[in-house]
Order: sequence, then structure tokens, then C-alpha cells
Amino acid sequence: MELLKKRFAPKTDETVDTYLNLIYREVESEENESDESDNDIPTAGIHKQWQYAHRQFSQRMASRGQKYLPSVATDGLLCKVQAAIYLSLDELWAVPTNIALVAMFLDPRFKHFNWATSVERNRAQDLVKTLYNKLKINLTIPDDNEENLVESNYNDDNVDFFYELESNSTQVDIEDDDEVTCYVKLKEIKLIDDFLEWWLKNRSSLPVLAQLAHKYLSILATSVPSERLFSDASNHISAKRTHLSPDLVNKVLFLKCNRVHFDIFLPQE
Repeated sequence: MELLKKRFAPKTDETVDTYLNLIYREVESEENESDESDNDIPTAGIHKQWQYAHRQFSQRMASRGQKYLPSVATDGLLCKVQAAIYLSLDELWAVPTNIALVAMFLDPRFKHFNWATSVERNRAQDLVKTLYNKLKINLTIPDDNEENLVESNYNDDNVDFFYELESNSTQVDIEDDDEVTCYVKLKEIKLIDDFLEWWLKNRSSLPVLAQLAHKYLSILATSVPSERLFSDASNHISAKRTHLSPDLVNKVLFLKCNRVHFDIFLPQE
């Protein structure tokens, strides 16, 4: 979202007010050419409403001496689209939430916050430090001897829209010598690398942050899976299957959603 905002942001010779005037400038209202009042609009059904609208349109076109719709003026259309996209993104994504900032910081691909300002980076760092200090008091550290670092085996050939999210170095000043300090100093991984595998291999050296990463990076980015689950539940609970117990429905949906991970049907002989 931040990259899109940068792409559609006003140029050096433009401002946000320029976009606002371009989209919300005053448009002269057309004169009401119909003598009928609102009370004359039929409300008996969609078919009659369509007939009324079609008759009114035909009358307006006939009064102008036109038979077909006039051509649409496309001058400056791309500028209007760019302004509308930027204003919408700026309104809906003005300030990242705390959860989004923490999840971004705990993602080793984006922890440098190359897409944001230093204020947002420092804010995310403070949030993680607070969570880290609370969690490390009662956390049981696992004892394993797994590898501490993971190196990327990919090159920089995959240059695309998200390339500018990557960074070669990160300089963050932290006074205390803790896991956050070590994590920030570690080299970032590539965008195509598996960040979950990275945390799996580094959980022995960063046990507290690994717990935080497990919590925040598992949050679904959209509500699509839950909406799909609700739709799937309605397919199983029908008028002819109203006596299914909640426990059985839960198991059926679990098997249905996780069928890609294991074979739920016996092989045919």
C-alpha cells in the first residue's frame, strides 16, 4: 500500500490540494428538463421504473436533437484516476495499525522499513521492545541446537515492483544488548525467501522474538478464508441435515479445509 501511494503521489509541481480540486471541483448541475415531479415516478416495480427512466432519457435526447449518447471526454482521465487512487489509499491507509507495524518489524524481509519514515520505524521498534520485555519474563526457553543463521540462495535477478522494499543495510540504535539488537543487526533476507523457515532456524538464538513472530506473523491478512469457511459451513448444514452436532460439523470442516495437507479419502482399489 505504501509503495502504491508513492507511485500515485503528487509530483513535485503538484500538491494534495491539486488532486482534491481535480476530483471534487464544482460541476454545474444540469437544468431539470422534466416537468414531472418526484411523485410521478412509478414505484410499483422494477419494470415500470425502467420504462419511466427510458422514456425520460428519450425525451431529453430528443430535445437536444441527439439520437445517440455523446462521446465521453477523456482529456485528463488518467490524471483523475491517479488522483482518485491516491486520495483513496491515503484515506484508508493513512496510519498503519500497531499490529501491522509489529508484524512488519518481525518479518526479516521488511524490518528495515525502507518503505516508511523513520518515525514509523522507531514506533514499530518501541512496540516490539515493549512486547519483548513483557514476554521474556515468563518465557520458557527451548533447548535446541539448530542452526543460527540462514543464508539466501537467491540472486537479485527477480527485480519487480517490490524491489525497493529491499535494502542492503540497516542502522538502528538500541541501547540495551538484547534480542532486538541482535535481530536488527542481522542481514535481511530476500523477498522470495521463506521468512517462516528463517524464524524456525533462528529460534534458538532469538527465542523470545521467535515467540512474538509466531504470534503476529500467523495473523491472516484478509478475511477471505473465514468468509470461505462460513460459505462452506452453509453447504454442509442444510435443511435436510439439521441434526448434525457442532462437534461433527467442526471435524468435517476441519478435514475439508486441510485436505490439501493429507489424503482424507481412502485410495480406490
